Amino acid sequence: MTWPRWWTVTRKPRKAPTGRGADPARRGHRPEPGVQAVDVMGLEKIGKDQAHLWYGRTDKRLAPRQLRRYESLLSEDERAKLDRYRFAEDRYAGLLARAVLRCLLSRYAAVPPTLWRFRTNAYGRPEIAEPESARALRFSVSHTKGLAAVLISGNRDVGLDVEGLPYAGPCLQVADRFFSPAEASALRALKDSERAVRFLQLWTLKEAFLKARGVGLSAPLDQVSFSIDEAPTRKMEVRPGPSLADQPERWQFDLGRIGDGYVVATAIERRCGETIDLVCRDALHAPAPAEGAGPPGTGIESATLGLNLR
Repeated sequence: MTWPRWWTVTRKPRKAPTGRGADPARRGHRPEPGVQAVDVMGLEKIGKDQAHLWYGRTDKRLAPRQLRRYESLLSEDERAKLDRYRFAEDRYAGLLARAVLRCLLSRYAAVPPTLWRFRTNAYGRPEIAEPESARALRFSVSHTKGLAAVLISGNRDVGLDVEGLPYAGPCLQVADRFFSPAEASALRALKDSERAVRFLQLWTLKEAFLKARGVGLSAPLDQVSFSIDEAPTRKMEVRPGPSLADQPERWQFDLGRIGDGYVVATAIERRCGETIDLVCRDALHAPAPAEGAGPPGTGIESATLGLNLR
């Protein structure tokens, strides 16, 4: 049985320490608008039963000088990929996501952001190539209009997806084409006011899981079917298939929101039925880790998530 957590993250700025004992490099610091404040001194530690979810708003344009600094962190391949974006807004969000990933990884290992080297598996999932000593760090990156997020863990596969609200697309038409019959039927049974949110919840769960598995959208979305029941009465069930055979107890799924405008889903590998503590961190203000699934004030409700793999 799996009990996914539901949570909401609200932005709660914290003032930098200025008194005696404060880090001299941070004393009196006032971060510039944006997410560049993740590049600070000190190393983070991930507990053996933790994963860290970092998020940052990208809807405030950074100064050209700061953008050039971020772009200088990237490899030639990364810059070439950015140049292939059709829209400037997507290129901007992609630049921030890649640069912030490098800066965040450098919070966990004594490696300058420019020295990270990445490789991809056969399906395009990125992972650390160099330095070899840091390959235990696993990560997943997602960005959408106005938000970039990074999920980091140690020695366990993870997947992350974020999507913006409201969703104005044709939910039922998309579900009929890409979702399982059970998911499409469940969407039809909802009220119009509930359908768009549930659609995004299902979509983000699917993408997070497929990213964690390392296959991305090379696998058809209807090959994994989620059911969400707000009453904790249903077990997670699985029907193994040729392309996505798996055991549901191998994964922990968390579903929630960042503020009022974003749906977030994570898939985190676990072992022996352990419960992973998902620690949410604001990449701009970098609050201290809090117990549970998020910072103080985070609301968590229980629900039952059924996973069927075909």
